[in-house]
Amino acid sequence: MLTLTFWMNMPSFYQADLFRALNHTGRVDLKVVFTKKIPEDRARLGWHDDMEGFDPEFLDERHPVSDAFLKAARYRDSLHIVSGLWAGKVTEIVLATLLLSRSKYYIYSEAARLSIREMPQNTYCVCSMGMK
Repeated sequence: MLTLTFWMNMPSFYQADLFRALNHTGRVDLKVVFTKKIPEDRARLGWHDDMEGFDPEFLDERHPVSDAFLKAARYRDSLHIVSGLWAGKVTEIVLATLLLSRSKYYIYSEAARLSIREMPQNTYCVCSMGMK
Protein backbone atom coordinates (compact mmCIF):
# COMPACT_ATOMS: atom_id res chain seq x y z
CA MET A 1 0.00 0.00 0.00
CA LEU A 2 1.28 3.47 -0.89
CA THR A 3 1.49 5.91 2.01
CA LEU A 4 0.79 9.36 0.59
CA THR A 5 0.82 12.61 2.58
CA PHE A 6 -0.54 15.85 1.16
CA TRP A 7 0.48 19.14 2.79
CA MET A 8 -2.03 21.93 2.12
CA ASN A 9 -2.26 25.42 3.56
CA MET A 10 -6.07 25.18 3.95
CA PRO A 11 -8.97 22.94 2.89
CA SER A 12 -9.87 23.43 -0.76
CA PHE A 13 -13.06 22.13 -2.26
CA TYR A 14 -11.09 21.98 -5.52
CA GLN A 15 -8.98 19.14 -4.09
CA ALA A 16 -11.63 17.24 -2.08
CA ASP A 17 -12.67 14.92 -4.94
CA LEU A 18 -9.03 13.95 -5.52
CA PHE A 19 -8.59 13.04 -1.84
CA ARG A 20 -11.84 11.05 -1.79
CA ALA A 21 -10.90 9.16 -4.97
CA LEU A 22 -7.43 8.28 -3.64
CA ASN A 23 -8.88 7.16 -0.32
CA HIS A 24 -11.57 5.10 -2.07
CA THR A 25 -9.05 3.01 -4.05
CA GLY A 26 -8.08 1.05 -0.95
CA ARG A 27 -4.49 1.11 -2.25
CA VAL A 28 -3.45 4.40 -0.62
CA ASP A 29 -2.86 5.15 3.04
CA LEU A 30 -3.85 8.81 2.70
CA LYS A 31 -2.89 11.60 5.04
CA VAL A 32 -3.97 15.18 4.35
CA VAL A 33 -2.42 17.80 6.62
CA PHE A 34 -3.81 21.34 6.61
CA THR A 35 -1.93 24.30 8.05
CA LYS A 36 -5.09 26.19 8.98
CA LYS A 37 -8.84 26.29 8.63
CA ILE A 38 -10.49 28.29 5.84
CA PRO A 39 -10.10 32.00 6.66
CA GLU A 40 -13.09 34.33 6.76
CA ASP A 41 -12.19 36.09 3.49
CA ARG A 42 -12.27 32.76 1.59
CA ALA A 43 -15.47 31.70 3.34
CA ARG A 44 -17.11 34.92 2.12
CA LEU A 45 -16.09 33.91 -1.40
CA GLY A 46 -17.97 30.62 -1.00
CA TRP A 47 -15.15 28.32 0.10
CA HIS A 48 -16.35 25.61 2.47
CA ASP A 49 -14.97 22.61 4.31
CA ASP A 50 -15.63 19.57 2.15
CA MET A 51 -13.76 16.82 3.94
CA GLU A 52 -16.19 13.93 3.79
CA GLY A 53 -14.60 10.70 2.58
CA PHE A 54 -11.12 11.27 4.00
CA ASP A 55 -9.65 12.02 7.43
CA PRO A 56 -7.93 15.42 7.50
CA GLU A 57 -5.41 16.55 10.08
CA PHE A 58 -4.92 20.16 11.14
CA LEU A 59 -1.74 21.56 12.61
CA ASP A 60 -1.92 22.81 16.19
CA GLU A 61 -3.01 26.47 15.86
CA ARG A 62 -0.89 27.45 18.86
CA HIS A 63 2.31 25.82 17.59
CA PRO A 64 1.96 25.19 13.83
CA VAL A 65 5.69 25.30 13.06
CA SER A 66 6.72 22.74 15.67
CA ASP A 67 3.69 20.56 14.86
CA ALA A 68 4.61 20.65 11.15
CA PHE A 69 8.16 19.59 11.99
CA LEU A 70 6.95 16.72 14.18
CA LYS A 71 4.42 15.46 11.61
CA ALA A 72 6.93 15.69 8.74
CA ALA A 73 9.44 13.71 10.80
CA ARG A 74 6.80 11.15 11.86
CA TYR A 75 5.60 10.66 8.26
CA ARG A 76 9.10 10.73 6.72
CA ASP A 77 8.62 7.31 5.04
CA SER A 78 5.56 8.56 3.17
CA LEU A 79 5.56 9.97 -0.35
CA HIS A 80 4.82 13.68 0.18
CA ILE A 81 2.98 16.15 -2.05
CA VAL A 82 3.65 19.68 -0.79
CA SER A 83 1.17 22.25 -2.06
CA GLY A 84 1.45 25.99 -1.75
CA LEU A 85 5.19 26.53 -2.00
CA TRP A 86 4.67 30.23 -1.32
CA ALA A 87 2.44 29.65 1.73
CA GLY A 88 5.05 30.63 4.30
CA LYS A 89 7.11 29.43 7.21
CA VAL A 90 5.23 26.18 7.83
CA THR A 91 5.80 25.02 4.25
CA GLU A 92 9.48 25.92 4.55
CA ILE A 93 9.79 23.84 7.75
CA VAL A 94 8.02 20.87 6.13
CA LEU A 95 10.29 20.99 3.07
CA ALA A 96 13.45 21.38 5.15
CA THR A 97 12.45 18.44 7.36
CA LEU A 98 11.66 16.26 4.35
CA LEU A 99 14.93 17.21 2.68
CA LEU A 100 17.03 16.51 5.77
CA SER A 101 15.27 13.20 6.41
CA ARG A 102 15.82 12.23 2.76
CA SER A 103 12.09 11.72 2.26
CA LYS A 104 10.50 11.48 -1.16
CA TYR A 105 8.49 14.58 -1.99
CA TYR A 106 7.04 16.53 -4.88
CA ILE A 107 6.15 20.19 -4.93
CA TYR A 108 2.73 21.01 -6.36
CA SER A 109 2.36 24.77 -6.49
CA GLU A 110 1.54 27.81 -8.52
CA ALA A 111 4.38 29.74 -10.12
CA ALA A 112 5.75 32.70 -8.22
CA ARG A 113 4.29 36.08 -9.11
CA LEU A 114 7.79 37.56 -8.90
CA SER A 115 10.85 36.58 -10.87
CA ILE A 116 13.81 35.48 -8.78
CA ARG A 117 15.51 38.83 -9.52
CA GLU A 118 12.49 40.70 -8.11
CA MET A 119 12.38 38.76 -4.83
CA PRO A 120 13.69 40.41 -1.66
CA GLN A 121 17.34 39.60 -0.94
CA ASN A 122 16.46 37.53 2.12
CA THR A 123 14.14 35.24 0.11
CA TYR A 124 15.47 31.92 -1.14
CA CYS A 125 13.84 29.79 -3.78
CA VAL A 126 14.61 26.10 -4.02
CA CYS A 127 12.88 24.06 -6.67
CA SER A 128 13.56 20.38 -6.26
CA MET A 129 12.12 16.92 -6.33
CA GLY A 130 13.36 15.12 -3.24
CA MET A 131 14.24 11.54 -3.98
CA LYS A 132 16.20 8.96 -2.00
